Formats: sequence, structure tokens, C-alpha cells
Amino acid sequence: MRKIYPRSDYPEDLRRFQETCQPVRSEHWEQLHDQDQALYRELREILASDQNSFCIYCEQTLDPRDIEGERRGHIEHFKPKGDYPAHTLDWDNLMHSCDHQASCGHFKKKNFFNGFLNPYQDPIEEWIAFSLTTGEVSPSAQAPPERREDIIKSLSLLGLNEPGLQRRRKSLIKSFQTQLLACENTPESLSAFLQYQKGASIPFITARRQARQQLMSPLA
Repeated sequence: MRKIYPRSDYPEDLRRFQETCQPVRSEHWEQLHDQDQALYRELREILASDQNSFCIYCEQTLDPRDIEGERRGHIEHFKPKGDYPAHTLDWDNLMHSCDHQASCGHFKKKNFFNGFLNPYQDPIEEWIAFSLTTGEVSPSAQAPPERREDIIKSLSLLGLNEPGLQRRRKSLIKSFQTQLLACENTPESLSAFLQYQKGASIPFITARRQARQQLMSPLA
């Protein structure tokens, strides 16, 4: 989970659709999703591009054009449309989330509170930390004291320490560490490995970046 910036401009097709839905109600989303599927797909692809094809929350890779649907994901409402109908079509309220049931958008459902970590506003990468040994995510030492409870609650409501996710992060970090040590004495191999790790197709980008920073420090 990290701050998404910069973002694409407000889609004109969405703006035009909004103009036909005044006042905006939550059921207008069902209209867009079911009847104007081309617009829904367009929005999902723009969001995916803004997020470098990662789920907004867990950072596993997604493909909005996946025919089988396993990695296609869905458009997430940060503020639930049922409780905040006026934000149903708000571009700043839409995100691309995976379809896993034990974490992220589907797990979050209608849970929301003022102070929920916002990937469009908060410097989340500075506020959360991943354990190199367990893969657990928690508030970082840099997190503002007044926001620590917000961070803990947000991570819980998103299920970001769900055992499967935590296990996959731990495995990726361990693999990263093993490969890093294997090529640390060969500058060309190390450079190629680090360049590969920047690839958009590899999940858990924030955990990888933090692992790189921590593991590279002793080599500096």
C-alpha cells in the first residue's frame, strides 16, 4: 500500500455520465456497471495504469483485461457508496482493488472511518513498515503518533496481515535476500538484479522497496 501520485485527469466520459445523474445516488453505479460497461472498463484500465497494475491495497499484480477474470480486479469505492452516495461517481473515490475475499476491497466492504489511510493523500510508504522476518505490516517508526491508531485500524479493516498475504510477502522478501547475497560481489549481476526488481509485474512493490533499503544498507 502506497501513495498513488501523479494521477490521471478526471475522465471526461465519467464527467459527462455524472452530469446525467443529478443528484448522484448509489444506484447510479449499478447503472454504469451493468449498462455502460465500456465506461466501466475504461475507468478500470485508467485506474490500473495509475497504480502500475497493482492492487491499491495489497499490491498484488492485476490485469484489468484478464479474460478469465482471476486477476482482473474491480473498481473499489474508498468511501462506501451506500453510506456516501454523493461520492459514488467521484473520481477521487475510485480505486482498483483485487477480488480476494480475505483482504482488500471485498474484505473492507462498508467499513470506513475518518482517518482511514487514503492512498491518494497520505504518505503511506513512510507510515507503514514490513518485517523482513515475518512479512507483517505495521506502523513504522516514522508514523505520526496521532495517526498510529488510524494506521493499525486501517490495516486490520483491509486484512493486510491475512496469513496468506503475510506468507507470500515473507517468501518474496526471503527470496530477494537470497538473490541479493548471491550477486553482491558481482557488480554487473547486482545491477541487473536490482533493475529486474523494479519490474511492474512483481508484486508487493512497497515491501520490496523497503527490503532493498534495509538489505542494501550493510553493503553500502
